[in-house]
Amino acid sequence: MNRTRTAGLVLAVGVVLVAGWSGAVDGASASVAATGTHAAAAVKPATKGTITIKNYDFSGPGKNLAPGARVTVKNLDSVTHTVTSGHAFSVKVGAHKTVSFKAPKKAGKYKFHCSIHPFMTGSLTVK
Repeated sequence: MNRTRTAGLVLAVGVVLVAGWSGAVDGASASVAATGTHAAAAVKPATKGTITIKNYDFSGPGKNLAPGARVTVKNLDSVTHTVTSGHAFSVKVGAHKTVSFKAPKKAGKYKFHCSIHPFMTGSLTVK
């Protein structure tokens, strides 16, 4: 083997070894530490969210909300709807109007519906 090939092979092996090194301390896995960091950032509840009503269908808020988060409801339909979840929350949204309410303070999954059009359903998760 010539020197250029040998140097290239040593460099390639060094890159593989460095890339494969976890950077772990005391036997802990770096991937576990990184996963824990990313998982904590990914689960952070949002302080606001939006529910959109269009064509008799709910979309959103699409994320986990913090207790008491501000929830905006945009009604793009030409008829009035409600966003109703028993005693937890209930708002009436006129045609082409926007309203807001505070998410419940207790963590949980809150299913909601339109009391005028009961086939319209959705859910809001408070964490």
